Amino acid sequence: VDDYITRDWEAVRRIRKPVLAAVAGYALGGGCELAMMCDLIVAADTAQFGQPEMKLGVFAPAASVLLPYRMTQPAAEDLLFSGRSIAAAEALAQGLVQRVAPDPQAAALAYFDDHLAAKSAAALALALAAARVAMRTQVRERLAALEQLYLDRLMSTHHANDGFAAFLAKQKPIFK
Repeated sequence: VDDYITRDWEAVRRIRKPVLAAVAGYALGGGCELAMMCDLIVAADTAQFGQPEMKLGVFAPAASVLLPYRMTQPAAEDLLFSGRSIAAAEALAQGLVQRVAPDPQAAALAYFDDHLAAKSAAALALALAAARVAMRTQVRERLAALEQLYLDRLMSTHHANDGFAAFLAKQKPIFK
């Protein structure tokens, strides 16, 4: 858990310029978490977002930290607890994504061209650092705490093990 989450989070955070995500298709689990690590998410109108980990008897550590920064706490908890997916329009309405467009890559590039390209790279880097200073500290601390909860407590349950085994066998888990 720690390697995957911390490595990806830190890799995106080390980029000293705004990172734009263009999402077409499904952004579920780790794909949704990776998109949330970016600064702006542009989605195709057919895109789907979600954290289905709960359906496997586990929770989504990075999403547990990142979703409340993107949307309200109750909306984040809905996705985290239910494991359901939401369409791009609902993701936009709830603040998970910032734009919905037929071609999200073209829309993200247009955003860059229209709003960022002419700006000072140094000023953008410092504005990004300033806007995220508290978030970076909190995310790092919360991820460390969730790693312990995930590895030490959750992964010792038979539900987590049964859920992963069912997933690998392409079966629906049955939790008792």
